Amino acid sequence: MTSLYSIVAGAMLHPEPVPVYELIPGFQYGVYGFSFSFILLAVACLYRKTLPFVLLGYAMIYVIGVLIPLLRYVVSMMDYFTRTRV
Repeated sequence: MTSLYSIVAGAMLHPEPVPVYELIPGFQYGVYGFSFSFILLAVACLYRKTLPFVLLGYAMIYVIGVLIPLLRYVVSMMDYFTRTRV
């Protein structure tokens, strides 16, 4: 129990900002996929026939990897605040 108090006291005395991608599971993968898709877009510009498919994949990576985890996080926070409201 003493170590728990020391951890809490240490966190209060020396707070560290927590990045968003550590709070939302899957968000970091979505950002990496979103960034990687720029490379695919550059390749697609060389081969014009594949451009629509790459853009579709680009949109799917963004929706699955970034928007859905972010939406889950927002919904869970709304649920938390509605439950803890007095």
